[in-house]
Amino acid sequence: MFRGEESVTFDSELSGKELLSFLEECLEPLGEAFISEQGEVIINPRSLFGGNLCQSTITGRLRKRGEKYRISIEYDSTLSTVGWFLLILGILLYLLGLLVLLSPYSASKKIEKVLRRVLSEMNPGEPLFIESF
Repeated sequence: MFRGEESVTFDSELSGKELLSFLEECLEPLGEAFISEQGEVIINPRSLFGGNLCQSTITGRLRKRGEKYRISIEYDSTLSTVGWFLLILGILLYLLGLLVLLSPYSASKKIEKVLRRVLSEMNPGEPLFIESF
């Protein structure tokens, strides 16, 4: 639903496992991070980035190009089942609210029609000029 990607290129003199540990620690503010030796990044998002109404996924890739590394992180936040339910319920209630507004409008038009007929019948000899306010 709402997604994005961020990436950075950097140099490092750390060995493979040390680099992976360092990067996992750097990614901790996002949640529990794991980087495989193949460069796959998986982050279990903190509850701050989800909850009952939405769920988030954070994944990425670490690649080595020459002497440089590039880490790309993709994220996606979408509504949970509860979120979708509340969204649909809210839309239906909104539409119901609009329909409720039609009731007094319809009633006023009916009153106007009957009132014009009644007022015109008060003086059958001459047509009345009926003002609307």
